[in-house]
This record gives sequence, structure tokens and C-alpha cells, in this order.
Amino acid sequence: MSNDRFTPTLAAIAVLLLAACGDPSAGTAERESASQQVLRFTAIPDQNTTELQEKFKPFAEYLTSQLGIRVEYVPARDYQASVEMFINGDVGLAWFGGLTGVQARSKVPGARAIAQGDVDPKYYSYFIAHRDTGLKRSDEFPMGIGKYSFTFGSEQSTSGRLMPE
Repeated sequence: MSNDRFTPTLAAIAVLLLAACGDPSAGTAERESASQQVLRFTAIPDQNTTELQEKFKPFAEYLTSQLGIRVEYVPARDYQASVEMFINGDVGLAWFGGLTGVQARSKVPGARAIAQGDVDPKYYSYFIAHRDTGLKRSDEFPMGIGKYSFTFGSEQSTSGRLMPE
């Protein structure tokens, strides 16, 4: 999802998630308690931690200003950690890939996917060979691949593991 569509989409998600948090008929004490709420979110670590913190800091600040509660990005060390944070309730919102999203929803009753990128239904995986191998693109998988080593991405990655496997 491009950055232009990323912020409004996640803002809409956060608003939906928080709709039940505030009760207009609540008393002063309840409203003060609500003002101290924190919405924590995470994302699968598809970039290094510093890049992700820089990417999500403006988004957290935007949501904080729009929702009137503190919003924090919580970095995950790996794909499984992002799922575990969601399962354990350490975060209330997460940006997952296909596999991690299924894993998280299967472990948290009532959890559901509430947004999807435009490209997700048209997803493709690619096998990439270094040009020095001499392998060429073809309709049939190259028979000469047996003499080369092959690696997958993270076991929790849709694009790096699940789809190619």
C-alpha cells in the first residue's frame, strides 16, 4: 500500500477499533480514564527497526491528534513476535501479511481483518536467480536448478516463504 493511502486507511481502522472505547453517557471519571488510554500497534518487520520507527512515528502522532488518545508504535523483532504481541493483547492493531494475519486471527477470538491493500488479491511471488547462474525465465521451471542452492525468507513471511513453498 502506498504511503498516500496508508495513513488514511490505518486512521479509519483505528477509529473503528476505538468506536466502542468512548461512551458519551459516561461520567467524568470514565471520560478521564478514557483520555489516558493508549492504542499500541505493531507491524511485521519488513524493514529495519529504525526505518519502521521513522515510518510509523508520524502516523502515531497523526492518530493521537485525531483520536484524542495516545497512540504508540511498538516494534517487533520478527514476524512471530508481531503475532505474539497481538495474541497477548500487547497491541490492539497490527499490520500483518497474509500468513501472519491468519495466524493472529486464528488465535484471538473475534479478531478480524478490517483493511486490505489494493494489490493483495493480485499477489505474486517470484523466484529470482542471479544472472551468473545462466537460468532464464520460462513457462517450465528450469531443470538446471538442481545444482544451485536455494533459500526462503522468514518462516512467517507470506512472500518469502509461504507462497514460494
